[in-house]
Amino acid sequence: MSSALYRTVPLHMPDVLFSDGLADPHKTVTFLQFNKGDVATATGVPRRMVHLDARITEELRARLTEIATICALVLEHFDGDLNKTHLWFTTRNPLLGNLSPREMIRFGLYRKVLRFVQEARGQEPPSVS
Repeated sequence: MSSALYRTVPLHMPDVLFSDGLADPHKTVTFLQFNKGDVATATGVPRRMVHLDARITEELRARLTEIATICALVLEHFDGDLNKTHLWFTTRNPLLGNLSPREMIRFGLYRKVLRFVQEARGQEPPSVS
């Protein structure tokens, strides 16, 4: 159980998503090829509040950190291969209702994608009581 507890974050913080050990909002948005509207829908933050610079809200930073973590976990699965990881995120998946993981995240279903990724990694999402 303790090993599953620590497997909710990637072992390595890839430069394509992180800077100085922290999720980089701009890199995350670029990685998923999201526009401002996509970011607003994915995170539930109003479009007018979507800023990826010093004006970023803590709520938006937290959501994008969760999304960057999902991307990093999948990147880790593919041994750092950006092409395979990008293909996985953009290919429709019958196990995800014939949506791509990118589409699911864009529709605000990033927690559902995280559950699928955690299950694929052989771990149960931690229960909070």
